[in-house]
Parts: sequence; C-alpha cells; structure tokens
Amino acid sequence: MKKSVIKLMMISGLVLTVFGCSDDFINEAPESGFQTINQFGEIAESNPDILSGFIEGVYSNMYTTGTGGTTGHDDFGHKA
Repeated sequence: MKKSVIKLMMISGLVLTVFGCSDDFINEAPESGFQTINQFGEIAESNPDILSGFIEGVYSNMYTTGTGGTTGHDDFGHKA
C-alpha cells in the first residue's frame, strides 16, 4: 500500500512537471509599474471608461487632505 501511494505521487509529480509548464501559464512581469503614453492611448481606444476613471481618481486625490500623509510634499490638499 505504501509503495503504491509513493508511485502514484511520483507519477502525479512527473505528469504535472511535464504538462503543467506550458507557455500559456507563464506571464511576463511588466518592466516597470508606470504606464507609457502609448499604453494610455491603447487603453483609451479599447475602453474610454478606464481612462476617465483614472483621471477622476487623480483629481480626487489632489484635493483630498491627508491622503498622502500630513507632512508629505505631495499632499496637495494640505500645503497648496
């Protein structure tokens, strides 16, 4: 019984190793966390609502006090 369980685990591991690593499952990580101008253009063409939501989020963050901390240089609501 113990040997059959070990064999089953080894066969399962081998099958997962051989068939589990296809190119479909490998996602390349982006080089940076920033979007380029071209990427914003592609986003706007595919779904304009995403871009307008991004702009609304930036605008609301600029006038909400305490969002970046009260002593940060980017807390526009506090120091502007």
